[in-house]
Amino acid sequence: MSAYYYDHAGYPRAGFWTKFAIALTLAATVALAYVTAMHLRQWRAERALAALPQQEMPVASSELRSCLVSAAYEYRVPPDVLRGIMRVEGGRIGQAVRNTNGTYDLGPMQINSLWVPRLARLWGVDDAQAWDAVRDNPCENIYIGAWILKQKVAETGTLYNGIAYYHSATSRYGRPYAAKVVTAMPRNGDIPPPPLLSR
Repeated sequence: MSAYYYDHAGYPRAGFWTKFAIALTLAATVALAYVTAMHLRQWRAERALAALPQQEMPVASSELRSCLVSAAYEYRVPPDVLRGIMRVEGGRIGQAVRNTNGTYDLGPMQINSLWVPRLARLWGVDDAQAWDAVRDNPCENIYIGAWILKQKVAETGTLYNGIAYYHSATSRYGRPYAAKVVTAMPRNGDIPPPPLLSR
């Protein structure tokens, strides 16, 4: 079968197999670009992971260290900030700490239980399943912490205020918390403390 045929005006047109070959080539190009992007992302994460001081990581498992760096890249937040939050929160896998307002802080990043119903809806599970995942799955817990931080940074407009709002939108609680996190970070020179939004 010819790769081309001529229409009624005498112009050459691509035949079926030519069109098929072009479509296949385009699909392969897109797939290659996607795989290359994924490898590049993993390479960057591994480089950042290798640069983190082993002794300063508050979790012992290399898998959890990888989760933290991957979560930071996923949500475009600095990994050192997540490490600072984890240090200040001091949470543990499987931990649920009751607050004075009746809520609980869960897992290594001490995710407040107020997030559980929203996460349950996003995941398509019931609240009990979401609670268990946040409390008991450390990698999921770290990803949720990064997801929350990203939202708070977008809400407040600065990384410093986002750190404060991760803990509380009330200035007298958020400001001291942000200062503690910045102090707990191994590298903190790039986060100046701007005035917190008042609430």
